[in-house]
Formats: sequence, structure tokens, C-alpha cells
Amino acid sequence: MTEITTTLRPSWDSNQAYGSISWEEPLRIVMTAAAAALALGGLAVAPASAAGRAGSESQVAYGVARPGAAGGLTVSVRSAAFGTADRFAAYWLGAVRPAKTLKLTFGSSVDYRRITTACDLKETEGHVNMDGVRLGATRCHASDLTDTLKLGALPVRVAYDPATGAVSQVRELLAFVERPKLLTSFAQVTGFTASSLTVQPTTVNKKTAGSPLRIDYTEGMTFYRTSATCSGNGGVLGDVSKADKNGLGTTRCTPLDMYAALKRLKRTGHDRANWIKVVFDPAGPMAVKVYETAR
Repeated sequence: MTEITTTLRPSWDSNQAYGSISWEEPLRIVMTAAAAALALGGLAVAPASAAGRAGSESQVAYGVARPGAAGGLTVSVRSAAFGTADRFAAYWLGAVRPAKTLKLTFGSSVDYRRITTACDLKETEGHVNMDGVRLGATRCHASDLTDTLKLGALPVRVAYDPATGAVSQVRELLAFVERPKLLTSFAQVTGFTASSLTVQPTTVNKKTAGSPLRIDYTEGMTFYRTSATCSGNGGVLGDVSKADKNGLGTTRCTPLDMYAALKRLKRTGHDRANWIKVVFDPAGPMAVKVYETAR
């Protein structure tokens, strides 16, 4: 078994250029009261080597999990340090450079353990169930993991087979997460699959700015359309009834709707006239929000 731990790094470099950039706060990461206290107190950091063993063929990684393709999960790998502040103990999950993203799968036999006292809780509600190194101890099922991932970014320790990407164990952990700020760019879509976009970053006036990017996306991404419905003919196809004053879509839709819209544009020959606004985590990179535009 290999423990993936690295030196803590500073936040994302704001000098990185991706077209017309602004900064946004990322998705909400649930933090318990104990973790908040850790953030405010003096942190005595030690390597997170006491996390336990998962088996001789497994690797262990710490990071932030989100829903993945085909019912799996995507983990943005973070460095992990275990520390204490006053009477609280928790993990510090720091950014890793270069960024590393794991695309993993899990089956019905996955060993999933939550820090909540029951498997169906959205929050800890002031009560936690953890072992001595602040890893979740409430045994839950694969269906509970699927439901929890839908709630937002989830700090975890995962044990997985590096050859197949199959996860054997997922344990939530009490953590304070170094949260990278998200990048926002206007872009022209030049290619797409069911799990990624290839884009050319541009300025708001459609001038090329920066190098092409491949940006992954998962079921956790939100797609905003200019059309009245998610299945409508928005953007360059004409329906901009739900565009805001800046020409950005406001109808909340899913990644499946975006994929269907992109295929429709390709069929009608409008795929090279498709501009979007994309909000993404540069660690990956991973799309968080995509806005159809009326331009």
C-alpha cells in the first residue's frame, strides 16, 4: 500500500492566464464546528501517517471527492497533515502541485464510513462518530455514498486499486480544506465528450486569449441555458428568453442537457459558433458551472 502525501503548498497562482478571468468562491465544502475551531486555533501539524492500512495491493489518497462518470467518483488529490488545536484534532488538506485527479469507480461492496452518526444525514448536527485519527466510523452502503456525493464536495480518504481504479474503501474525515479559488473564462467550445470539454479561452469580445484547455466535468456540474427549457434551442440557435442582462443563461440544467445541446449544435453545423462562460477548478481542471451565452 502507498500513502499519497506531499508537502503543503500555497494557494493557486493568480498570475496564471486563462482568457478573461475573474475569481469566484468554489463549491461549498461542509466543515464541522470542530474543523472551524481548528482553522482558528494554533495548528500543530504532523504527517498523516496514522490513517491505517487498506491492503498490500491498494493505494491510499486524501482529497476532495465529487460525483464521477457512470456512478463513480472523482477525487481531487490533496496533501494531508494531521494536527491538533486545543482539544480538537483534524486534517489539513492542502493543494498539490502539479494537480492530480483520480477518476475512480465503486461497487456495492465498497466499505464506506461516515463521520455522521447516521448514514442519511446531510450534516453532522453537532454529533460525530470517528476513530482516534478522525476518520469516519459509521458503516454505510454504496447507495449512501452516491447520495452523499450529490450534496457537494466531500473530504475523504480513499483506498483504491491503481490498476483498475476500483475503490475498496471511502472514509470521510474531519478536515479543514485549503480551498482554491475558481477561474472564470469565456471560451469557444471546440470539442466535447460525455465527460469533458475542449475549449479555446477568449476575451468577452471573442478574441483568443491563452492556450486551448480540456476541462473535465461530472454529474456535479451545473449548466445554465438561455432557453426557457433545458431541451430548448438556446444560444446561437435563437432562444435567449432566459438570458440575463449580460447574455448568460439562467435556466438551471444538468450536464446531460449540456451534452445533448452540444450534439444538437454539431448536427446543425453551429458547433464552431458556440461560446460559453465556464467556471472551473484549475486543479484538474474540473468544470463547476457552464453558462450558455446569447452572443
